[in-house]
Amino acid sequence: MVDVIDLQLERLNTRFEGLTDILGRGSDQSDRLCHIAEQQAISSEVVALSSQRVANATEENLQYNRHHVVAEEERNSISREHKRTLRRTSTFQYSE
Repeated sequence: MVDVIDLQLERLNTRFEGLTDILGRGSDQSDRLCHIAEQQAISSEVVALSSQRVANATEENLQYNRHHVVAEEERNSISREHKRTLRRTSTFQYSE
């Protein structure tokens, strides 16, 4: 009877060690998956920040271009007015 009990305890002990090995491997896999997920999250944050920087730079470029378009339009308007004034003003002097 004692031999049967010892045999059962040995099997139970062996199965318990196998279970702890499997759980340990599962823990390693879980750690690896967590690490991969963290890396992907960091990568996503970097992409989001880069996209935001590109959007900000694009907006700054648009504002810069709008400013220069307005300045160019004002210069053209002044030039047109100046040309109209010159056309109206006669440079020819009549002598009597």
